[in-house]
Amino acid sequence: MTAAGGQSSGLQDVLRGRSDGAQRVKSNMIRVFISSTFSDMSSERKALLEKAYPEVQAFCRSLGLVFEVVDLSWGIRNVPFGEHEACEISLQEIQMCKRISAGPTFVGLLGNQYGHRALPPLIPEKQFEVLLSQLSKNPEGVKQLQEWFLKDNNSVPPTYVLQPITAQFLQHSDLQPETGNLHDNDLLSWRFTESRLLQLLRSAAAQAEATGDIMAEQKQFFSSSVTEREFQEGLWKDNCEPSALLFVREIPRQRIKDGQKRLAKFMDITVDELLNAEAQELLTGLKSRLYATSRKILNLHCVELSKGSIDPKRKEHAQYLDSICQQFVSQMTTRIGAAVGPLVEGRWRKTWGSTEKDEEEVDWMVEEVRQHSAMATELSKDLHGRDGLLGKICITLWESTTVHHGPLVVHSAAGMGKTTLLCKLAQEMQGVLEARAVLVIRLLAANHPQRPNINHVLHSICLQVCLACGLTPPPLLSVSSQLELRRFFQNMLEDVSRQGNTLLIILDSLEQLADEHQAHKLHWLPTDVPPNIYLLVSMDTTSEVFANMRLKLGAAANLFEVEPLFYDEGEQVLESYLRASQRTLTRVQKDIVLQSFKNTGSPLHLKLILSAAKRWTSFTPSAELVLGTSTQEGMSRLLLKLEEKHGKELVSGALGCIVLARRGLLEAELRDVMSLDDDVICEVYRYSLPPTPSLIRLPPLLWARLKWDLKDQLEERWTEGVAVIAFNSR
Repeated sequence: MTAAGGQSSGLQDVLRGRSDGAQRVKSNMIRVFISSTFSDMSSERKALLEKAYPEVQAFCRSLGLVFEVVDLSWGIRNVPFGEHEACEISLQEIQMCKRISAGPTFVGLLGNQYGHRALPPLIPEKQFEVLLSQLSKNPEGVKQLQEWFLKDNNSVPPTYVLQPITAQFLQHSDLQPETGNLHDNDLLSWRFTESRLLQLLRSAAAQAEATGDIMAEQKQFFSSSVTEREFQEGLWKDNCEPSALLFVREIPRQRIKDGQKRLAKFMDITVDELLNAEAQELLTGLKSRLYATSRKILNLHCVELSKGSIDPKRKEHAQYLDSICQQFVSQMTTRIGAAVGPLVEGRWRKTWGSTEKDEEEVDWMVEEVRQHSAMATELSKDLHGRDGLLGKICITLWESTTVHHGPLVVHSAAGMGKTTLLCKLAQEMQGVLEARAVLVIRLLAANHPQRPNINHVLHSICLQVCLACGLTPPPLLSVSSQLELRRFFQNMLEDVSRQGNTLLIILDSLEQLADEHQAHKLHWLPTDVPPNIYLLVSMDTTSEVFANMRLKLGAAANLFEVEPLFYDEGEQVLESYLRASQRTLTRVQKDIVLQSFKNTGSPLHLKLILSAAKRWTSFTPSAELVLGTSTQEGMSRLLLKLEEKHGKELVSGALGCIVLARRGLLEAELRDVMSLDDDVICEVYRYSLPPTPSLIRLPPLLWARLKWDLKDQLEERWTEGVAVIAFNSR
């Protein structure tokens, strides 16, 4: 039986390069978001961290899985940050858990706090103006809202943007001891201001709902807590209950003598330090909904507090915490076992050869093909212009269809968009080539800083093509010499050509190949390519491999240079990018962007510029509209801003680890490494003690905030069923 026999049509699509990689290999990750308020369930979270998580992690490891917990409340006593992004960061993390976890994704811990009810960072223009109209008899309230919410005409449609706390309370986020009184005063002033703004918005929303100007859901948005929004995203949205666990704590008989101050850690308290009756009513409503809709996944515990707290030294409290840990381990491992199933499910089996080593090599190759296909599909979306160059390459390809010919070479300086061009070409060729054609693409810089070995690249390509075309696969890589692989590769091209099949092989960034086997001298690259076979490669103009390529091909070389973008092409890219981002810029801001881009004409430089410019509002001060005149300067400015916001040690430490990782880093690995970095830990806890002195770690929220600001520079990569993070440009 041929290798192609018995394959599913889906797998054949992958091997022939007709999959966008969306159907990736089965995830080997269990990534769970822990939702709770900051102080209310701290004892429970600590117990889970010390006792339950290690057991689940060991269970997952026995199944070949990675277990990762995202608890943004851990290690944070409060949120002293001046921005208003914490809720959006939490929701993004929940979405990521739902997307990549092979099993459970969400654990809700709900006690006796409803949680912080934050001001919305953005309010749509029409809705905000409806709310203002309801406050026409309260000019002071209208004025206060207009001071804190400024209209951003760069948003499409326009929105009102909540200003940073530090816009008016300068010392709010300053934890230095010398600013102690000023800091405390600003914290208190913000609490009063936030409370007043929320009262105004809720009052206006209630009136607007009564007059039919807004929906009940829109009104509820101004009253719901961050915790309830997390429950909505992780539990009820998209019917996620089968992937969730709930733990609810009730206090059945609270003694009066405990007092409200003692209960402040466990109850919602107003600015005036009184019990917040409205928040408690909303909490009762949330619990009622859980009792009515989520009983199958709900673990209910009734616990009396001791002196207003959970004391692990008390027998009944220790039993309560042990019970939660046991339930967590038991239910989590059961869910994981049921969700994951047989680990070999969906993998390639017994299609050629019969050894485990054979199957391993095929599995690796299929995953690699999917990875590169997915990246190519995503990168092709970034190409704008270049129609003329694409047309020239396509014409040259067609002209060489029926004759022997040499490889086509695309080259340019770094950052000019070679990779994006080849990815776009691959996407367009899928629509032109016949169904039996095979398209192979390898982005050799994809796993930077790791540089691929030419033997691995050739063997992977040969294995993909042979299985797609029904040819005898190559010998195992471990027993193949470089000379044997080169001969097999050349013979395979001839065999596919004799079959009458069409084959397009795209190899991007040859300069990224490792030095082994003298890969840069290109002895492995055929100069005589048979009919119906197309070989397209790219490289840096200044590289050694390009010089060797010119010597190898001589005057017959088909060279295509990717030149800098013209000014008007840059303007087209700008408009397209802003449209996709639902943003625009003022005329002055557009001129600043295009003048900065004009210095280089580099698409990579323009991408970095646009990443910064899309954050500009229509009221951003002119002094802040500064962009780098080169890619390096632009990146330096970004890093300086990140260091100013997040801390120099955290930024340099985290980004340094990502750069040095050979194949990317798990976020859990990164947090572990940062927790072992004394410089980072000293910076994080410079002005406060760790909440748990026996366990000094980086609070996960600090990394999540940095990742939020780096989302345009980082990418997610899948390797062996695990999602890692890396920079998206070397």
